[in-house]
Amino acid sequence: MKSIRLRLITLFTALILAVTGILGVVVVNQFTSVLEEDAHEELQNMAEVQARYIEARINTQLNYMESLSQNSIILDPAVAQEQRVAFFEAEAVRVGYDAFVLADLAGNGVTQSAAGDVVNVADRSYFKGAAAGVPTVSDITISRVTGEPVLLFATPVYQNGAIAAVLYGRKEGKTLSSIVGEVTYGETGFGSLINNDGIAVGNANLDLVKQQFNFAKADEENPDYAQLAELVRSKMTTREPGFGDYSLEGKDFLVGFAPVEGTPWILSVAMDQAELDAQVAEVRNTIITVIILAIIAAAFAVFLISGTIAKPIVATTEELNRLAGFDFRHNAHSNAGKYINRQDEIGTMLKAVATMQQNVQDNLIDKLEHISRGNLDDEIIMVGDNDQVGPALQDTQGAIKTLVTDTNMLVTAAVEGRLDERADASKYSGDYQKVIAGVNQTLNAVVEPIKEASSVLEAMARGDLEQDMQGDYKGEHAAIKVSVNKTFASIKMLVSDTNGLVEAAVAGELDTRADQSKHQGEYAKIITGVNATLDAMAEPIQEASGVLEEMAQGNLDQGMEGDYKGEYAVIKDSVNKTFDSIKMLVGDTNSLVESAVAGDLNARADTYKHSGEYARIVAGINATLDAMVAPIQEANTVLEEVANGSLKLRMEGEYKGEHSAIKDSLNSTLDFLQGVVDEVSDILDQMANSNMAVSITGDYKGDFEPIKTALNHIIESFNEILKDMNEAADQVSAGASQVSDGSQMLAQGSTEQAAAIQQLSSSIDEIADKTKDNAKRASEANMLSTTAQEKAQKGNDSMRQLQESMDEINQASGNISKIIKVIDDIAFQTNILSLNAAVEAARAGQHGKGFAVVAEEVRSLAARSAEAAKETTVLIEGSVKKTEDGTAIADETANALEEIVVEITKAAQLVQEIAEASNDQATNITQINLGVDQVSQVVQGNTATAEQSAAASEELSGQSQLLKEMISRFKLKR
Repeated sequence: MKSIRLRLITLFTALILAVTGILGVVVVNQFTSVLEEDAHEELQNMAEVQARYIEARINTQLNYMESLSQNSIILDPAVAQEQRVAFFEAEAVRVGYDAFVLADLAGNGVTQSAAGDVVNVADRSYFKGAAAGVPTVSDITISRVTGEPVLLFATPVYQNGAIAAVLYGRKEGKTLSSIVGEVTYGETGFGSLINNDGIAVGNANLDLVKQQFNFAKADEENPDYAQLAELVRSKMTTREPGFGDYSLEGKDFLVGFAPVEGTPWILSVAMDQAELDAQVAEVRNTIITVIILAIIAAAFAVFLISGTIAKPIVATTEELNRLAGFDFRHNAHSNAGKYINRQDEIGTMLKAVATMQQNVQDNLIDKLEHISRGNLDDEIIMVGDNDQVGPALQDTQGAIKTLVTDTNMLVTAAVEGRLDERADASKYSGDYQKVIAGVNQTLNAVVEPIKEASSVLEAMARGDLEQDMQGDYKGEHAAIKVSVNKTFASIKMLVSDTNGLVEAAVAGELDTRADQSKHQGEYAKIITGVNATLDAMAEPIQEASGVLEEMAQGNLDQGMEGDYKGEYAVIKDSVNKTFDSIKMLVGDTNSLVESAVAGDLNARADTYKHSGEYARIVAGINATLDAMVAPIQEANTVLEEVANGSLKLRMEGEYKGEHSAIKDSLNSTLDFLQGVVDEVSDILDQMANSNMAVSITGDYKGDFEPIKTALNHIIESFNEILKDMNEAADQVSAGASQVSDGSQMLAQGSTEQAAAIQQLSSSIDEIADKTKDNAKRASEANMLSTTAQEKAQKGNDSMRQLQESMDEINQASGNISKIIKVIDDIAFQTNILSLNAAVEAARAGQHGKGFAVVAEEVRSLAARSAEAAKETTVLIEGSVKKTEDGTAIADETANALEEIVVEITKAAQLVQEIAEASNDQATNITQINLGVDQVSQVVQGNTATAEQSAAASEELSGQSQLLKEMISRFKLKR
C-alpha cells in the first residue's frame, strides 16, 4: 500500500510533467511558425527599405550629374579643351568617378581626360534616355574602353533651352556590389541585385557580375539552381515585393525581394534556414531545461508540502483506528496530540475526534453500563442538536421499561389477529429479548414477505434502486418475491440507461444513445423519446460548434445552414448574426489596413454598419487614423513649402504626445532657419546698399557658427580695405591741393622773371642755347624720373595691399566651401538616419507606417539639401577659381610693378648723371655770361616745372576726389 505522501509526489510530478511537456511542444511549434513568418516579412521589409536606399543613392548621383551638366564650362567655346579636361579630371577624383564623357546627339563621345578616348554610344539605352531629356542610369555594362563592367549615369546638357549634348559619368561595376555588400540580416543574411532579366548586377561575388550570371536561366546548366531560378522567373522579375524559399548546394534559404524603383533592378535579401533552426533549437533546449527544473522544483515542493499533510493525517488515522477498535480511553502519549492545536482542518478534525472520544466515554459507555445493570432511572443528556447516541440510549432505556407492556401488547395483538403489531427485539437484552424475539418470529413468519415487498416498492417510489427482495420464502410468498424483483430490474435498467444518456450529454458526448430493444412497453417508449430528443439537440449544437471553431481559426467562409425549428432556429440565427458581424468587422479592418499600406490615409470605415463593441472597435480605428493623418498631412504641407523655398508656413494643429513633439520640433527648426536666413539676407542687402557698418550678432551653434564667423570676417576685411583707401585718398587730395597752389605761385613768379631777363638771354650764342636746353631737359627728366619712382613705389605698396585682400577673400571663400561641405555631409548623414528610421518603422509594422512617411519626407528634404549644397559648392568653387585667377593676375601685376620700380630707379640714376654732366658743360661754355645764364636757366626751369607740376597736381586732385566720392558711398564701421 502506497503512502499518501508518495501518492501526492507521484501525482503532482506527473501532472506538472504532462502540462509542461504539452506547453513546451505547443510553444516550440508556435515559435517556429511565427519565427519563420516574421523572418519572411522582415526580409521583405528589409528588401523594400534597402531598395529605397539604393534608389536614393542613384537619384543622388543623377541629381549630381544634372547639376554638373549646368556648369558653363561644358559647352563654353571660350574655354580651352585643356582647361575643361583638367576640370573634369579633378571633379572625377573628388566624387569617385572613373571619368566623364561628353557625347553629341549622334552618340559620338570624347572622354574628358588626358587620354581623350573616342567612343560611340548611340545604341546604349542610357544615352537614348538622356538624349530624350530623362536623366538615366545604365544597367551593368561592359565598357568599350576598359572592357570591365561599369555603371553609367547620363544626363542631358541644355544650351539655349534645347538639348545640345549628353554628359555621362562612368563608375566601376563593383559600385552596386559595394552597396549590396552593406545589406545584412542576422548572422547569415546577405543581399543580391539582379536586373529584370535575372542577370546579376550587384553581388558579394564580383565574378558573377563580371560573367553577367543569369539566375533565371541558371538551372539550364546546373539543376541545383532549379528552385532559385523558378523563384526568379515566377516572382522576382514581376517587380512585385514578396518573399519565398529555395534550396541551393544542400542549404535551405529564406528570401525577401523588392524592386528598385526608377531602375531595372530587383533587390533580394536572403538568409540561411539554419540560423532560424538554431534559434528554434535554442528555444527548445531552454524549454526542456525549464521543464526539468520545474519538475525538480515541483517534486521538492510536493515533498515538503506532502510532509506537512501526510504526518498529521497518519497520526489522525492511528487515532481513528484506535477508536475503531472501541478503545475510547484517553492516551496522553498519542502522536495526534502534537497536531491538535493546529489552526487548520487537521487541528479541527483532531479536536473533534478528542471531543467524540470524551462524549462516547461519558454519555455512552457509562450509561450502557448502568442499563446493563438494570438501572433505568439515569437521565440521558444530549450532547448537541444532532446527537444520535443520546436518543438511541433514551429509546433503549424506554424499550426496556416498556418490555412488559410490549410483550403483553404483542400477545394481545396476536390473539386479536393484528399481525402488524411488533416489538423491537433489538432494543432489549437478556430474557426480555428472547421473549420479544420469539413473539416477533412467530408474526414474521406470516408478515415478513409482505413487509419486504412493501419496503422494496416504497424504496422504488423514492428512487432507491439499490436493493431488491432478498428473503427466502416459499409458496405464494416466493411468487410475490419474483414479481417484485422483475419490476425492480426493469425500472433499474430504465434508470441506468437514462442516467447514462444524461451523463454523456453533460460530458458533451452527444452521439451516445441507449439500446431501446432491451426495454419493453412504456419503458421502451421512454428510451426512444430520450434518444430522439438527443438527436434533435446534437445536430444544431454540432453545426454551431463547427462554425464557431472555424471563426476562432479566422475562417469566415460559411455560417450555419441547417433547417431547425424553435430554440434551435434561434441558436442558428444568433450564430449567423455573430458570424456576419465579425465578417463585416474583419472586412472593414482589412480595407483600412490595405488603404493605409497603399498610402491612402483618408479612407474610413462606416461605423453605422456595426453595433455594440464592434462599432466601438471600428470607431477606435477611425479615430486612430484621424489622430495619425492630421499631423502627417500638415507636416507634409509645411515641408513642401520649405522645399519650394518658403519658410513662413508653420504647423498650427492641436496634437498630443509624439505628434505634438513633431509639431514643436518642426516649428522650432523653421523658426531657427527663418531667423538665420532673415539676418543673413538683411546683412547682405545692407552690404549691397554700400552699408559696411554691419555684422551678424545672432547666437548660432554647430555648423551655423562658422558661417557667422566667415561672413563677419569678410565684412571686417572690406571695412579695413575701404578705410585704408579712404585715408589714402584724403592724403593724396590734401597733398595735391598744396602742390597745385605752390605750383601756381611759382609759375606766376617765374613768368615775370622770364620776361625781365628775356633780352639778356637772346645774346647767348647757339652753343650756349643748346647747352642750356640740354641741361634743362636733363633736369626736367631727373625730376620727372624721381616723381615717377615715388609713384611707382606707392603703386607697388597699394598692389601689395590688394594682394593681401585677395588672399583674405580667397581664404574666406575656402572657409565657405568647407562649410558647404559640412552641410553636404550633414545632408548625407540625415539621409542615412532617415533610411534607418524607415527600416525601424518597417520592422514596427502597422504601428510604424506614419513614422515611415515622416522619415521619407525627411530623407527627401535631406536629398534636396544635398543637391542645393552641391550646386552652391559648384558656384563657390567657380568663385574660388576666379578669385585664384585674380590673385594670380595681381601677383603678376605686383611683380611687373616691382620690375618697373627697379627700371625707373636705374633710369633716374642715369638721368641724374646726364644732368650733372650737362651742368658742368654749361658752366665751362658760359663762363663769360655765367650770372645771366644761371638766372635764365633757373627761371626757365622753374617756369616749366611749375606749369607741369600744376597740371599734374590738378589731375591728381581730380582723381583723388573721384576716389573719395566712390568710397563715401560705403558706410563703414567706426
